[in-house]
Amino acid sequence: LERDVEKLKKADAPFTRYTYDAAVKKLNELAKKRNQSLAQFALAWLLKDSRITSVLIGASSPQQLEDNLKSLDNISFSIDELNQIEKILA
Repeated sequence: LERDVEKLKKADAPFTRYTYDAAVKKLNELAKKRNQSLAQFALAWLLKDSRITSVLIGASSPQQLEDNLKSLDNISFSIDELNQIEKILA
């Protein structure tokens, strides 16, 4: 995700708070369609990549840990979802 934020910063249009906020809003909409929080969506997106063997999470409470672990319930993305994510982050 950090690499994708860097892509947003380097886009032809200057990186602005609005650009970032708009991207986060669109990603959050996709997450909701998948019945995930944005955090769960981000973790699932990372875990879909076979090159990534683990993701470090910084849970500050048992509830946050449980919430993060729910991302494992849906780590598959459709081609359409991946295309939408790529479009948002391009």
